[in-house]
Order: sequence, then C-alpha cells, then structure tokens
Amino acid sequence: IALNFACLFAYVSGSSLLLIGQFSVSRRVYGVLFAATSLGLIIGALTSARLNRRGVSHARLIAWGLGAIVSTSIVLVAITLLGWLSVWSLVSLAFIGFVGQGVVRPNAMQGALEPMAAMAGVASAMMSGVQMLTGAASSALVAALIDTWSALAVTSIMAACAVAAATVYVSVVRRAEHHAGRNVEATSNTVSTSAGLI
Repeated sequence: IALNFACLFAYVSGSSLLLIGQFSVSRRVYGVLFAATSLGLIIGALTSARLNRRGVSHARLIAWGLGAIVSTSIVLVAITLLGWLSVWSLVSLAFIGFVGQGVVRPNAMQGALEPMAAMAGVASAMMSGVQMLTGAASSALVAALIDTWSALAVTSIMAACAVAAATVYVSVVRRAEHHAGRNVEATSNTVSTSAGLI
C-alpha cells in the first residue's frame, strides 16, 4: 500500500509541474485533467467491490491492479525517454494506473488488517503513517529532480515505486500465502506486514 501510495504521489506532486509548466496547459484544463485521473481511483474501487461480490479473490485483484500500475508506469518511462510524452499519453496512462490503484488499495488494506483484527485501529494508523511518509518522500524526490530530469523525474519515480510494490507482493506476500497451511500465525503476520508495504 505504501509503495503504491508513493507511486500515486509522484504523479500528484509532479503532474502540475509537467502539465502546466512543460505542456502549457491552462489551470482550468489542468483541474479537469486531474479530476479525470482521480476518477480512475473511484472506478477501480467500484470495480473491485463488484468483482469481490462475484467471488474474485483478493489475490487475483491485487495481481491485476499491480499489473496495470506497473505496465502503465513502465510505458510512461519508455515514451518519456523516446520523447513521445504528451498531455494525452500522460493523462490516459495515469488514469489506467489509477484504476489499478483503486483495485489494489482496498484489497491490500483488507489483507494487511485481517490478521490483526484485535488491534485493527493501531495497525490502520501505522499503515496510514507509513503511506504518508512514502508519499512525502516520493513528492520530495520529484521536486528535487524535476528541474534537471524534467518529465523523467515523475515517470521514473512512479515506475520505481510500482516495480518495488510488485516485487514485495510477489516475493513476500504471495510466498507467505503459499506457505499458509504450514504455519498460519507466522504467515498471517508476514502477509499483513508486507501487504502494508505494497
């Protein structure tokens, strides 16, 4: 959750610098474009809820969402390096990535908190704190690099955070879930802690 939050905040903090500063979009148009990408979070969360009710597992939804986030952020880096980045490519790919965020976040949060039902409030507060720290760190990094790296400051940090989130999910969370039958209590704690990182 925290690494995905950092990916999201790299876009949030850098989008105005790119769209207004580099692409000369008006402030009014920027507001509309930002609202459009934010709509992706809502669509992702609603889609996730509907698919959950139809019996699609949390693990599958997280994998799909991470796939969308990682693939769109890598494409953004590629088109930035090739000099093909435009307003519409940035916003449309960010929208798809935000749909993935909307799918991943509720499922990862549920997976992280489920084993800690007795202290869900404390665990939720800790996860929120870690999310804010990673979001602030990615925002600060974008701000520090934007003058020299331009659009690559935003897209590369988005991609790095997305790939890191997927790596944690595959190497730690999924592995722990596969061993769930052997040691349920230890596995639950590992899955919970790691899910907070993705």
